[in-house]
Amino acid sequence: MGRVLEWDACWNIRDLGGYDTGSFRETRPGSVVRAGNLSRLTDAGRDALLGYGIRTVIDLRDPREFVVDLNPFHPDGPWAGQVEYASVPLISEAEWQAIRDPKVLKEGYVVTIDLSKANIARVFRALANALSGGVVVHCHAGKERTGVIAALLLALCGVADNVIADDYVASDRHLGSLYVEWAAREQDLEKRSRVLRGFASEPEHILVPLDRIRGEGGIATYLQHAGVTPAELIAVKERLCG
Repeated sequence: MGRVLEWDACWNIRDLGGYDTGSFRETRPGSVVRAGNLSRLTDAGRDALLGYGIRTVIDLRDPREFVVDLNPFHPDGPWAGQVEYASVPLISEAEWQAIRDPKVLKEGYVVTIDLSKANIARVFRALANALSGGVVVHCHAGKERTGVIAALLLALCGVADNVIADDYVASDRHLGSLYVEWAAREQDLEKRSRVLRGFASEPEHILVPLDRIRGEGGIATYLQHAGVTPAELIAVKERLCG
């Protein structure tokens, strides 16, 4: 089964299954999928999502984004009720306020793991309580907020840091056309070039927060301090790791 998936009018869709956990097992295919925005899915894309066994959608975006892009599985969307839908914003209000400072913004996902712990716990709780079947976790590009959750999930299962970093930077291969589209909004060519360079994902973007978590006692300790119960940790690991 291939890790890269195609759902019409969605981008950056990848199954988190098939990764070596270091314990003679691999993460389970069809269990958790990371993806970009589902809001533009066509009927064919929806059918592909459902046909892949997805039964729960976890939307990491801020509800303020719904004004522009409402998830079609949202209770107010056209496909309400076809899957279980959970709005679980990843970024806390404290983090939104903090990253207004350019110096703080440069700290990257370290700010997320420090200031959005409770929200991370809610995401893991949603995963632990999800219906049987596949779960898709998404934000807008499926790269940053989704990338943080994917990294934490893989770390919890024992996947090596270098493999987690490879999964993180792989988003660039799937988002190149979107990067060009977004950068084109900048009329000045020099600024446009800087914007494009700024989209580039580097391994250290995700490795630095993972190191921080390791310094706090490891992934399981971090998640429990964030508010995830031992039973919820077991449920999430059983879902993805088998």
